[in-house]
Amino acid sequence: MSERTVLGLSLRQHIGGRWAISWQAYVLNLPLNLLAVATLITSAPTAGQWRGWGVVALLGVAAIGVGFVLADATILRHRRQRPLPIPVVIAVGAAIGALRGIVVVAGIAGLNLQPMTFSMGVGRIAAGALIGAVALPLGALLLSCIDRYLTERRRLLEELAQAERRRLRRVGELDYLRTAVVDGVRLDLQDALSSLTDTDPTPEQVSEAVRSASRRIWTPPPSRRDRHRVERPAVLWSVIRRRPLPATAITLIWGASAVPTILTTIGGWRAALSIVLSVLVLWTSLEGANRWWRRRPDHWGRAALTMTLVAYVLVSPVMWAVLDPRPLVDALPVLLLNFVWLGFIVLATTLVAGAVSSGEEILTRLHLDIDDADVRSRALDAERDDLLRQIAAEVHGSVNSPLVGRLTMGAPRGSGQDVDELKEFVGRLVHQMDLKDAPASVDDLLEAVMRPWTGLLAVRGRTEADVAQWELDPTDARTLQQIVEEGVANAFRHGAATEVEIRMQAQSHAHGRAIWILIDDNGHAESGHRSSAGLGTRLLDAAAPDDWTLGPGPAGGMRLSVVVPVGQGAI
Repeated sequence: MSERTVLGLSLRQHIGGRWAISWQAYVLNLPLNLLAVATLITSAPTAGQWRGWGVVALLGVAAIGVGFVLADATILRHRRQRPLPIPVVIAVGAAIGALRGIVVVAGIAGLNLQPMTFSMGVGRIAAGALIGAVALPLGALLLSCIDRYLTERRRLLEELAQAERRRLRRVGELDYLRTAVVDGVRLDLQDALSSLTDTDPTPEQVSEAVRSASRRIWTPPPSRRDRHRVERPAVLWSVIRRRPLPATAITLIWGASAVPTILTTIGGWRAALSIVLSVLVLWTSLEGANRWWRRRPDHWGRAALTMTLVAYVLVSPVMWAVLDPRPLVDALPVLLLNFVWLGFIVLATTLVAGAVSSGEEILTRLHLDIDDADVRSRALDAERDDLLRQIAAEVHGSVNSPLVGRLTMGAPRGSGQDVDELKEFVGRLVHQMDLKDAPASVDDLLEAVMRPWTGLLAVRGRTEADVAQWELDPTDARTLQQIVEEGVANAFRHGAATEVEIRMQAQSHAHGRAIWILIDDNGHAESGHRSSAGLGTRLLDAAAPDDWTLGPGPAGGMRLSVVVPVGQGAI
């Protein structure tokens, strides 16, 4: 029988994978752990003892951190590649909880903050182990589900935006955007050149000015990058407001965590009665919220918040007033902790229960809350950014061209003539700027790159038979051409190479077919320039994220290896 999946992953992958040890969970848990120590106080501390209780609270938090570090470095170190069985995660959680309990109990006894019998110490350690055994796997499942929700929302937005871009192209509504983008880049480059008119620049300075402009063009402004971030609260609200509160699960989790505290702080028949009544009241209140929501589906938030507050008042302040003999000042830490803890359990358990019971249904309905205006805005911004990056790569490739290479590598001519010729070259580029059609086949592409270098650099190219005649859409062809041009230009400019060999062959890829580009040269990595981050690096990162390398070649010189997915469809 196949293992049940939740949001596309098995429970083992959710709980025993990446999120089994998460520093996000550690940070989120800090306030609860600090406040939990205050629940151990059975009588009002003196002024000096408060400092001691603060030390104990910090020691407890540090103990959890140590447990996380040890687990991350040992038993859970390979969890991203091989998720661990759920019982192992539960055992790790219990061990971390017990470690915290031992440190806290030892701290209380060592600082003589209050009497601590052997049975009380064992009870606190056992309670810590129980809470850790529940909290670690539950937290991992919660964070993993949230991550899957956010990832799916981003994917849906991207798909809708890409579809909108295709529609806008079909109806010709992107022509005005293309014109505006090209005009803006033209002005930017003209400004870059005009800034050099009052100086006596060298060819290298002119070339660097144009390259700097191309880097500015490539990077969209932060305001546009931030405008379309997927907001975590919006996605979570979209997920939970269609789900009933899992009253039984919430009651069981709250009860398991509250029983040890109630037994040790109240004790006797009062504790037993408080536990029974609290469980009944909590379950009844949550079921009341579900009844309210079913009658008024648009009142989910109001129903959940109101009835959770009702449950809290009944199980905390009212139970304290009726059954807890301690004065308010002693019981206040428990009341505050319960307020935070109950709200967290309601939210976390609702998210997890929804994912487990009907996660796939939730994923298919996430797009219902996506605004059409936002999709159109995303489509236009994505189109603008792609156009800017294509133009920037073209400009960057132009200043790496053979002509610029001859001028900036110290050809035996007058400096003034070199600069004038370079400015004239860039001026023509600015005047004629547009996105040229790229070669249609891989063979045509390779020939277009090699031809301009004749007489300056020995460039040999070879395409394997399986890709030589692949027909490429314009976007793929332009990307491949820019990558090969970048590799050859860098070999000449930064590596002082005299020979370059280009090979292109088919490569399997997770998303379909791909072309593997290998560029070997006989140059050297001068002053680290060839490995430093620049627009060429950004181009490679955009075309083949995590799938390109630049380093020493097998026969000396340098080798650039890039695997570029192609055939995903032009947009």
